[in-house]
Amino acid sequence: MRTHVKSWFRSLSDDGASAVEYGLLVAGIAVAIVVIVFTLGATVRDTLFVTACNDIAEAAGEPEC
Repeated sequence: MRTHVKSWFRSLSDDGASAVEYGLLVAGIAVAIVVIVFTLGATVRDTLFVTACNDIAEAAGEPEC
């Protein structure tokens, strides 16, 4: 019985460690996504979206965006 209880407690601690590791992994991925968005966001907005908007406005005969 004692061995059974010890193995049960050991399995609980392993599960908690795995959950913490997955949590840290998810947090690291989230930080990477935020950094990429803030780094490339202005560039993408200025080069792709504004250019596309101006091209559409020019084709429609309206002033630039």
